[in-house]
Order: sequence, then structure tokens, then C-alpha cells
Amino acid sequence: MKLVRFEKHGQEGWAVQDAATDAWHGLTQGAAAYPGSLDRLVRQGRIALDAAAAVMRAQAVVDLSQATFLVPLAEPRKIICVGLNYRDHTEES
Repeated sequence: MKLVRFEKHGQEGWAVQDAATDAWHGLTQGAAAYPGSLDRLVRQGRIALDAAAAVMRAQAVVDLSQATFLVPLAEPRKIICVGLNYRDHTEES
């Protein structure tokens, strides 16, 4: 599942990609069927996220060409980084 968080016309929203067509379907916060923030859904777990994604897939295609992409999660609890080239840097020192 591919998700994107965006802002368009002053409203935040998120969309899910249809794997069969590569089209993005989604909603902004002002829409009646908006399932809630992506942050909250991720914290609730896979079942909640899958249900919300199903709602999104039922929506119209979102034109993201005029959207501003936002960081995936607005309020991450933890940020974990992996230094794949750590050994190279220690050898340089």
C-alpha cells in the first residue's frame, strides 16, 4: 500500500495509490467521508488503516500535480535512522 500526505487549496489530505492503475484516490479534511488523520490511523494499526484505505479507493482520483507533498506523519513519536555507510565513516576518521 502506498500512501501520500498532501496539501491542496489550503486543505490537508491523504491519498492511497491504486496498484492496478497507479492512480491516487483520496480526500481532504473537509470532505464528509474523510477517515481521519493518517497519523491516528497508523497508530490504530493495520485493520484501521486498511479500512480507511478502502474508503479512499472508493473516492475520485486526486490530481496531485497541483498539491504540495507533506511529511508522511505530522507528529512522529520516534525517528529512527540507519547509517548504512557508518563503517566507511569510522574508517575515514
